[in-house]
Amino acid sequence: MVNEKTQSIDSIINILKNADKPVSGEELAENLGVSRVAVWKTVNRLKQDGYNIESSRSGYWLKALTDKPLPRELNRHDESIRYFDELDSTMKKARLLLENGCSDGTTIIAGMQTAGISREGGRWNSPSGGLYFTRIRTRPLPLLSAGIYCTALTATVAETIRNLFDIPAQVRWPNEVTIEGRKLSGLLTSFSGELFTVSGISTGIGVNVNISAEALPENAVSIMQLTGRAVSIKDLLSCLLETIQETDSLFSTTDSEIMEQITNKCRKNMETLGRDVIIKHDGIEKIGKAVDLDSTGALLIKTGRENLISIYRGEDYSYV
Repeated sequence: MVNEKTQSIDSIINILKNADKPVSGEELAENLGVSRVAVWKTVNRLKQDGYNIESSRSGYWLKALTDKPLPRELNRHDESIRYFDELDSTMKKARLLLENGCSDGTTIIAGMQTAGISREGGRWNSPSGGLYFTRIRTRPLPLLSAGIYCTALTATVAETIRNLFDIPAQVRWPNEVTIEGRKLSGLLTSFSGELFTVSGISTGIGVNVNISAEALPENAVSIMQLTGRAVSIKDLLSCLLETIQETDSLFSTTDSEIMEQITNKCRKNMETLGRDVIIKHDGIEKIGKAVDLDSTGALLIKTGRENLISIYRGEDYSYV
């Protein structure tokens, strides 16, 4: 439901977007049925949100929209999209929302994180200029599909970035998007549910977008570095929400053909397949080759004459 304050903000943006000259505060107030002070306060709030609005004696002139991925900029006016300039962690916020009940597809976005979480439980570097969000799935998911769910979404992120920016993004199994070995994006999933069914999934996604080399960890890279220009975080998120939704919807069934389609999507985007790897198996380090991915999301390793060994965690292998 859209409240009156949101309607007022949207109305001012629409009037300024469609104007071919500055619009006076008096004209805006009259159109909206509010005071000029209310208009002034709303315009100042829009400026704080990143809208480039020039104020002069002639009125207000919208020079550029914000690139913040605000709900209104994503054409979403319900509570399914929640944006914060700063959070400790979008995953922590998602956990609270799941505990208190939220709708399927609810997405929490942060302009920056002060305590972003990595796969190993460490810190995910989250400075301003990156894209950080967590998407919540509340629809049930068979436990056997939980492993490949994260890898499938990682493949979707890689595909989307590759198609948008023509850069060779690939998946380092199970949940990293890399460019020639440098980390561009990472995903993290948190599950809750019963014995054989997952009833709540939070998928945290971080993408290095408009971040300089100096602000990134060693062996990481940003889209801005690769393209030589700053890109729209808002437009990237809009595309990712659409493609992630398409992939997520495939997990409404356990049909073998659909699961094979999902597995093939992952295989097609993986840099890991065909690589020589070191694995930890039964307490022993072994050298083998990553040869396939199965429908549960396990990475299959061939070591000499032994049968294929399945590994399920990224911590259990490294490249030779």
